[in-house]
Amino acid sequence: AAPPESPGRPEPAVPFEYPRPFEFPRSPEYPRPSEHPRPPESAVPPASAVRPAAEPGLLSAAMLARAATALDAATVSAGLDAALAAHGVVWTWERLVLPVFAAVTRRQQDTGTGIDVEHLFSDRLQAALARFSARAPSPVHPRPVLLAGAEEEQHALPIHALAAALGTLGVEARVLGARTPYAALSDAMRRLGPAAVFVWSQIRETGDPAPLAALPRLRPACRIVVGGLGWWDDLPTHVVRVNTFRDAISAVMTTLR
Repeated sequence: AAPPESPGRPEPAVPFEYPRPFEFPRSPEYPRPSEHPRPPESAVPPASAVRPAAEPGLLSAAMLARAATALDAATVSAGLDAALAAHGVVWTWERLVLPVFAAVTRRQQDTGTGIDVEHLFSDRLQAALARFSARAPSPVHPRPVLLAGAEEEQHALPIHALAAALGTLGVEARVLGARTPYAALSDAMRRLGPAAVFVWSQIRETGDPAPLAALPRLRPACRIVVGGLGWWDDLPTHVVRVNTFRDAISAVMTTLR
């Protein structure tokens, strides 16, 4: 069975997206979802600097980065599958995915190369998340959540990771993917009546908040949550902005109580 994901107790804030040369604020403390008691084996350790994995058979972030740099797709896939099975999505995202992308970004900045490495790692990560999600338990919440990239936003890995994490908590997530037109998102909201909608914007060119104000107001209410560095500051007052993976999970789960 897949390890359940739970925000648990507050930990040092870790950025949701892969590192770029920006500072990220610390996230506020969040409550644990009351109807999802957290068993000891599901505890998510605090994120820290890259270091070898504790258990034999698990790759460290440095080892995974070397495999990605060598374009060793099989090793990358095996390492991600093992980490997801042992520790779940949040641990894998914070302890492996973000450090690997940080290493890839540094390589790109230092050498002007590495797009191939980023693409291979992204592809293997999305495939691993899909395999992990296929083992998720049946949904226990009657209303799904919608996850989408902002219009013209091409980056979608964070929403696939969020969908996988929510799946272990019995939440059905419908992923609309990258570059979702706001008209299409509005149509999906009216048809599904989701409990929450999460919209990702990674670059400023896709972070205009004005279309968020035009999204339909549903009954029962639907919480609008956004993540990513692309969003401008003047968000509509009813929109919740999150900065970390754990905050995104918590923001969605609080709508399902």
